[in-house]
Amino acid sequence: MKIRLLIVFLLAGLVGFAQTNTDPLDASKVKKLKLLQSSPQDAIAEFGTPAKKDVKNERQKYTFRAKNSVLILEFNKDNALSAYNLTKNFPAAKAHLAGNDVKKINAGATTPDEITKLFGEMTQQVINSREEKWYFGQGSSYLEVDFPSDNPGKVSKF
Repeated sequence: MKIRLLIVFLLAGLVGFAQTNTDPLDASKVKKLKLLQSSPQDAIAEFGTPAKKDVKNERQKYTFRAKNSVLILEFNKDNALSAYNLTKNFPAAKAHLAGNDVKKINAGATTPDEITKLFGEMTQQVINSREEKWYFGQGSSYLEVDFPSDNPGKVSKF
């Protein structure tokens, strides 16, 4: 009986840990932000208390941090979101760059799924109000692939 209770207790703890161990700066949450509509209160409700808050000329800048991620939100003097930038690093990612695979990318046609099949896991992702950028590789040997925010399903440049 004691062993069963211990197992139930341990499983409950693992479930609780799994539920609370999610990325608070998830890219899908950031993409839901609305320029000129989302407020500082919306940001705090979604991402929690900012790690840093700056105010300059009636404009606010909030910085949120999580493991391997930084989100910067800028609000205009009317407290409406004017810009955002999310940078996520994936240090354990395994990208593989091959010159011939780069030739398979077609701006306006290649999809995010096709990019992942060609190059593996991205090593960094940057999302801002204009575009989303994926980086593969590290140091001086890397590939940058851009997806515009108005057509995120197709590569715009690389």
